[in-house]
Amino acid sequence: MGPTVFLPRTHFAPVHARFNDKEGNGKNELLKSAPQALGLLGRGDMSLFDSRLLHCGDANRSNKRRILFYFSFKAGNQRPPPGTILAALRGTKLDELLVKA
Repeated sequence: MGPTVFLPRTHFAPVHARFNDKEGNGKNELLKSAPQALGLLGRGDMSLFDSRLLHCGDANRSNKRRILFYFSFKAGNQRPPPGTILAALRGTKLDELLVKA
C-alpha cells in the first residue's frame, strides 16, 4: 500500500511520446531520470492532480483494498482541451467526442 509516485512536469504530449516509445526504453529511462514526488497521504487525505501527469505506484501486496474515487471538473464557461494527447486515439470516434465536448 505504498504511496503514489508523481513525475512532475510530465503532463505534456512530448513526454508521453517519450514514455510510450516503440522500443520500450522511454518508460524505464523516464522513471530513472525524472524528478519524483511521493504522494504521502494519511487517513482521510486526498490527492488532486492533472490526470495527464505520469504517476505510478507499487503493487498492493496487502490484504487491504485500495479505493479510488475519480472525477473531473472545469469552469462552466471553459471548454476541455481538444482531443486527446494519446496518439493512438487521434482521429477515432472517442477523439471526435472529446473535441465536441
